[in-house]
Amino acid sequence: MTVPFVLAAIVTLVVVFWWLFLAAAAVVATVLVLRVAATVLVVRASMRCSSGRPVLAQRPLVPDELLVEVHDGASCEVCGIHSGPTSWFHPSVGHPTATRPGSTSLRSGPCALTQTRQATSGRFTCPVDLSSYPWDAGTARLLADLGFQALATTSSGHAATLGRSDGSVTRDEALAHAAALVAAVDVPVSADLEDGFGQGADVVGATVTGAAEVGLAGCSIEDFSGGADGSIYDMGLAAERVAAAVEAAHGGVRLVLTARAENFVRGQPDLADTISRLQAYQEAGADVLYAPGLADIDDVRRLVGAVDRPVNVLLRPGLPPVAALAQAGVARISVGGAFSQVALAALTRAGRELLDRGTYGFMDLAAEGRQQAARVFG
Repeated sequence: MTVPFVLAAIVTLVVVFWWLFLAAAAVVATVLVLRVAATVLVVRASMRCSSGRPVLAQRPLVPDELLVEVHDGASCEVCGIHSGPTSWFHPSVGHPTATRPGSTSLRSGPCALTQTRQATSGRFTCPVDLSSYPWDAGTARLLADLGFQALATTSSGHAATLGRSDGSVTRDEALAHAAALVAAVDVPVSADLEDGFGQGADVVGATVTGAAEVGLAGCSIEDFSGGADGSIYDMGLAAERVAAAVEAAHGGVRLVLTARAENFVRGQPDLADTISRLQAYQEAGADVLYAPGLADIDDVRRLVGAVDRPVNVLLRPGLPPVAALAQAGVARISVGGAFSQVALAALTRAGRELLDRGTYGFMDLAAEGRQQAARVFG
């Protein structure tokens, strides 16, 4: 083998390896560029809802100690939408912030664009707040153990434990009940404080002050007068009542104040008036707006598009599943007294079976209940 041939072979190998190096470098550079571009697109997408409209808006601050930091994008197992890289989530309200605590820029939303990791399970779920409503300390502990990150009292469920109908509980009883739930769990608790237990704005303010004193993270005030005729407070008076509630809620230890427009659950399904009322309550300073009774997704979308606060809806027949409500922009989804009513129905069915048929097929369900009690209560 001649020297020129060996030199030619060496030169050829050097050239080949050089081109291979350049090709590998080009591939690495392309991958890096694509990853940067993808990150930019995800961040931009996380600032918009699924319909393309921006979802950032000015919101009041919420207590920093109740914000949970989450990192790393992931697909929501409820909505299937990919999240942005970092967000902050307030479990009692159901909306994440677009920035660190201290900013007034909070995201309401379809909010499925940002995820939160449940501390109890490690699962990623939609940051739409799936509010759960216990009716005593035991059910509060059970529901918190299941993974609900925020709880709320149910006025009907609490009244049922006292053998009464909804609306018959006093302010002192409601606050004592709320205090018992707060003491039972480590998650934020909000309270259904009905109409504030009085007509005057000063009475409403005193009720919300009492809510703060028992350690609640939030509370709701409705515009139903509590009368047998189903009457709703005049809009002007209702807004004054909300303003008084907001002043009390934001005056010391900050509470999340939810203002409720009761038209649809009081036999007055007037969407235009409901929207006008919630807009007035927004101007009065409410943190969350709630119109229980909506049963049409188009009505929900119209309400979400008409206000600039997180919107709460009550689950009821006719509404779509959680994923569709999240896509429509709902920030909090409530079951109201439904869980309590499920328990009452199960008890009634078991009693009827034993009395009417003399059988006890309910014992399988009872065994499941014993297992849950042993697991949660020790």
